Amino acid sequence: MQAKAISLHVNYVIGMNRTIGDFSARAFSVAFYDAIAAGQQMEFAYKLGRSVLMNYLEQQTPILLKKDPLGTEEPLFDIVPPNPYVGLAAFTEVDAAFFFGRETFVNGLVEAVNQQPLVGVIGPSGSGKSSVVYAGLFPQLRIAGNWLIESFRPGDKPFYQLASVLVRLLEPETGETAQLREAVGLAADMEVGRITLSTVISRLNERDSSKRLLLFADQFEELYTLCQNKEVKALQITFAGQVCGKRLEECAGITYRIRYVYLIDQIYELP
Repeated sequence: MQAKAISLHVNYVIGMNRTIGDFSARAFSVAFYDAIAAGQQMEFAYKLGRSVLMNYLEQQTPILLKKDPLGTEEPLFDIVPPNPYVGLAAFTEVDAAFFFGRETFVNGLVEAVNQQPLVGVIGPSGSGKSSVVYAGLFPQLRIAGNWLIESFRPGDKPFYQLASVLVRLLEPETGETAQLREAVGLAADMEVGRITLSTVISRLNERDSSKRLLLFADQFEELYTLCQNKEVKALQITFAGQVCGKRLEECAGITYRIRYVYLIDQIYELP
């Protein structure tokens, strides 16, 4: 009875179901603690002690009681729920489940992307432009299942950043080092007009005409704040030729149906 009461609070308790002799008790204790000192588990030590008591015909006297559950307490929660607040950081696609309150804007943005070749999201810094695209627009388009989505930031090398995402689409199986080399060459060719964006889009179209391509230029104002005027003008020509040029119907309407989305804090004008 005493051993059962103790087992409610202690992981293991060894009791005796009847009085045990001194010699038997000492024999059991020596075998039990030798096993524990050798690093054996509690159950093994208990069985070893009982085996020694066979010499005294008292192997049934000791009993082993275990706490149930074994020294554990039920947690208040199975798991710690994820934190839905990202602070000052922008929401990403993995945060889409926690992105609320912009449904009307997101639905309008999805409609605009499906109907227009060029869509701008313009607003003050910190107003949530990136969040609404990454956590709102992208997940909605992926549900449709017929979009390829790539994003880039112009930085101070806009042609290289654009070429990098295009190379990933053109050569997805190529190693990272080879893709870097290819991006450098493609950027140089695009900047001087040897290879046009239309040519690249046509090549992608040959591989899979069922997909639509969305190119997302995040922080598009970097094209004006970080780049030289000649780079700005060259990239403007690249996009203008694709979006407003003669190949618009071919590359942006019927065959590949490419769309562009860009974010910008304000409208910039070249001097």
